[in-house]
Amino acid sequence: MSFFFAINSPYRWAQTDRNGGLVEEGLAPTLAAVPVPESGSGPVYGVVPGESVVVRKVPVPARQRAKALAAVPYVLEESLSDDVEDLHFALLEWQAGESATVAIVSRSLMTGWLDTLDEAGHAVDGLVMDYQLLPSHPQCHYVMVKDASGRIIIGGRDHLGLVIDEDSLEMWWQGLEHADPAIAVDSEALAETLIHLGATRVSQWPVGEYFPAWLSHGGKFDSPHLLQVDFSSSHPAHNWRRMWPAAIVLLLALLINLITDGYEYFRLHSEYGQLQARVESIYRTSFPKARRIVKPQQQMQQRYEELKTGYNASGNFQWLMANVAKVLPATGAKLEEVIYKNNTLVIRCTLKDFAGLDRLKKRFQNQKGVRVELQSSSALEKQVVARFRIQRVAG
Repeated sequence: MSFFFAINSPYRWAQTDRNGGLVEEGLAPTLAAVPVPESGSGPVYGVVPGESVVVRKVPVPARQRAKALAAVPYVLEESLSDDVEDLHFALLEWQAGESATVAIVSRSLMTGWLDTLDEAGHAVDGLVMDYQLLPSHPQCHYVMVKDASGRIIIGGRDHLGLVIDEDSLEMWWQGLEHADPAIAVDSEALAETLIHLGATRVSQWPVGEYFPAWLSHGGKFDSPHLLQVDFSSSHPAHNWRRMWPAAIVLLLALLINLITDGYEYFRLHSEYGQLQARVESIYRTSFPKARRIVKPQQQMQQRYEELKTGYNASGNFQWLMANVAKVLPATGAKLEEVIYKNNTLVIRCTLKDFAGLDRLKKRFQNQKGVRVELQSSSALEKQVVARFRIQRVAG
């Protein structure tokens, strides 16, 4: 049997039998109240929001799995807005000598999810994106669902998936690699939107809004998850999370032996220990449910940065993308690349000619609250390639 539960509110959960059939489902008031079964009764998966994870398929000539995963960060480095050292890469699918499908997520976000689960008293065997639980339609390339909050969850073949809002749906459609793919949707309204965009192979398939309903369609879950490499259960770093109290006791015993070498060392160590205790006390007061306290200064700073920038960064990105989505379709421009960093959006798009580029610049200039700078433009293979730098300004 397998158990799935959302690590973010609302805390839905579901249990399936050995064949993947839905046995039981529910909604818990808190994360700690989710009825996670005891260890040994079957795999337990935490379900994370798909918009926090990027999935990319890239060519990788390596013929060994370990070498393929090691090469992926360098293949993607130029197209990522964050440093590869700050990102976690999980291999979802790999074809030797050809390509790899990889999930990319912030390492600090992974650590935050695991800390949240520790505080709730839950241990998991894997973390999966919500769109990984969408059932596969035998005749369709994509399955698409819109939930009550307006999120559009899209599941595709080869473990590809994403979560977008309705304002970004047209941009997703224009950027598809295969023209007019077969799409199964959950609602009539979503089907009408796709048909309006030009889709002709749309079928309605009522699978439900949330993952417990998706699991009721059967099929055993065997997809790869995010707990790989240094986040895997067999990695020493993962074991350290469970062993740190014993390690700290051993460290204190060693320090007690060392302070006998001199009064000066003892005095300095005593002051350092008092400072650490005060910092830890402040951290415990601020976050009373925290269990895993290894580096309280860094953990306090991380929590502060998450509270300070988490919402604003997400809102600013969505606002800028909404403005881009209003301008591009009317000028015939096709979006090729998006990079968001330091509250600035950089896009690369292609147009038929320079006249179209002039129209695009004018439409950008008419957008209120936006500063747009044309960084470069060039003619390439009978089309114009342009790169814009876009920022939000007061007004």
